[in-house]
Amino acid sequence: MALAKWYKVDFHTHTPESKCFPDKSITAEQWLGAAKQSGLNAVVVTDHNSVGFISKIEEVKKNYVDDSFKVFYGIELCVSAEFTHILIIFNDALTVTQIEDARYHNIREKFRW
Repeated sequence: MALAKWYKVDFHTHTPESKCFPDKSITAEQWLGAAKQSGLNAVVVTDHNSVGFISKIEEVKKNYVDDSFKVFYGIELCVSAEFTHILIIFNDALTVTQIEDARYHNIREKFRW
């Protein structure tokens, strides 16, 4: 009898929206396909100071998300010159518009950047 179910989740992924992502030509479909093929059960999109790629993922994720694979949205906030980074994972009940609004209004005010 199994007492727990284990999931493989990458909580810190980047897309072409992040400056550190090496291949800016990667599409949302290619990105999601690679994430799903990796054997993960879920990924969290956490680009540096941006939620710009999540609308692209949202447009195509219905072709990839199922009972065995899920996508969560977040952001990696760079909040100091000393490379302090904070990962924020958004509630999956939020719409892309609500996430974009949170990013551009509430988070910016709290961290003054």
